Amino acid sequence: MKKLLKITAVLLVAAVLAGGFMLPDFIFRFLDQKSSAVKSEELSAVTLDLTKELTLCQKAGIAATEQAYINVPIDQATRTPDEVMLKANNFFSDICIKMNGPHDVSLNFEFVGTMLFVSQEPNRTAIFWEVHAYYNDVYLHFLIDDSTLSIIRFTYIDTSGKSENELISEEMQQLAECIREIIGIQFGNAVWRSIYDEFVYADIHVQEEQEIDYIENPYITLKETYMMTVVEEGITYNYNMQYNSHEIAFNIRYEL
Repeated sequence: MKKLLKITAVLLVAAVLAGGFMLPDFIFRFLDQKSSAVKSEELSAVTLDLTKELTLCQKAGIAATEQAYINVPIDQATRTPDEVMLKANNFFSDICIKMNGPHDVSLNFEFVGTMLFVSQEPNRTAIFWEVHAYYNDVYLHFLIDDSTLSIIRFTYIDTSGKSENELISEEMQQLAECIREIIGIQFGNAVWRSIYDEFVYADIHVQEEQEIDYIENPYITLKETYMMTVVEEGITYNYNMQYNSHEIAFNIRYEL
């Protein structure tokens, strides 16, 4: 009898010990199964906005808004300074040729660097090259797209001392028209139209100094504004060009 009780006690102790080792694992496994069975609900859709190469019009829009930008090292760009300077030089050479000027133009470059522009829209960033150059009395500022080497912002300033209150000369009008033509080719289906002219009444002093026909043309033009419209992938984009007697500016924010 004592032997039977002893065997029973040993079995009970063994059972308790076995339960102590196996029970927690069993409980955890049970809870896991229960938890996985309960957690069954439909998740809301998640939209992923993947970064992609922007179109030329989108880049020109970022350059025009100028929300924010930082200077970045040149090695982050895909182009080299030599390629960018050649593009700027060729762009200005084309202008000179169309204006019956010299064919062997060589710009004096003051600064060439890279800038990262950031738009308010998500994943809208672009690297542009900023170029400052001179040609005789003309100061030139370029903003050039890194991937396509397209001119997306351009300023021409005659530093010889002309006043912004002077009449826009016929040569300046031809120069502006020439620049519009060259820039428009970059954007493919660009259409230019005049949207604003700033006139003043030609008094006798202006008439005498600039040989204006007082009777036939009593007004003189101080500033003209053109708009370039481009339709790209079903979206319409507009970019302005303004010019006066000594300055031409394309796709800039400020008013001349």
